[in-house]
Amino acid sequence: MLAALFFVALVASIFELQRVRARFGEVTRHHFHDHQDVREFIIRARLDGLDSPIIVFGDSLVEMAELPKSLCGKPVVNAGIGGSQTSDFMRLVPKLLEHSKPSAVVIALGANDPSENAKQASDLVRQLRKLAPIVLAMPTTRDGFAAGDFLKDGIHLTREASVMWVSKITGALERSIQNCDQGLK
Repeated sequence: MLAALFFVALVASIFELQRVRARFGEVTRHHFHDHQDVREFIIRARLDGLDSPIIVFGDSLVEMAELPKSLCGKPVVNAGIGGSQTSDFMRLVPKLLEHSKPSAVVIALGANDPSENAKQASDLVRQLRKLAPIVLAMPTTRDGFAAGDFLKDGIHLTREASVMWVSKITGALERSIQNCDQGLK
């Protein structure tokens, strides 16, 4: 009986919290944004005015990664969005690249995707090939990583593993971009 009463009170509190949050937004004209909205804004701001950037699209593994500021003389933009799936980038890429002509694009997705998303991944690659001369796909699944490469959550990479993963990405980019003799910064 006490457990049922506690459960009812908990549910009522959750609904009341949502009602107050919505009302606060109406009164103050403050709009609450989710993480994807904020990251989309940041990515657009970073792309603004850049000449032929290298863009690394991906999930939280990319967002958390310490990418170089430039590679092969081109600025590198971290376009990672934690929790994102391939389907999110199918929708976001046209908007994000609306005013940008990237010299190369890396797609590092997969950790959050359902296993049946292989078709969407190839559709995204096709879409990006129309927008950038170089498109590289780097999986973010558990394949290729040892058990000790992950944080306690079992999902995200340790700093050391992330550094090694980023070096794989930058190495692949350096091999793909002609006249890449300016290295990392």
